Order: sequence, then C-alpha cells, then structure tokens
Amino acid sequence: MTDAGREAHDAAFERIRSLRESVADGISEADYATTLATLEAMARNLGWTDKDQPEQADEPEQSTPES
Repeated sequence: MTDAGREAHDAAFERIRSLRESVADGISEADYATTLATLEAMARNLGWTDKDQPEQADEPEQSTPES
C-alpha cells in the first residue's frame, strides 16, 4: 500500500471507529455483544457465512463500547 493509501485507510478507519463509538454510547458491553450476536445470526439465516467477511489483517483492534 502506498503512503497515501495508508493515510486514507487510517483516516477512514478512525471515522468508522468514531461512528461505532457514538452509535454504542450508553449501551452496555453485554447488550452490545448480544446485539452483534443477534445481527450475525440473522445474517446467517439470510445466507451470510464467515467466508463472506473480508480479511482484517493489519487492522487495529476494534474496541467495544464502554459501560
């Protein structure tokens, strides 16, 4: 990846992290985990599989919302 590409990736990742944080504001970690698990189960019911998920190599770890 070029330096410009890396910068664009990092900027987009930060915007996504910030959005995820604001969306989960006030939601407990347990409720957040339950919601994600439920949505994943619904996606599987519609035919989604883990192989459909893009690789996340070299991605910063995703944080969970604070309680």
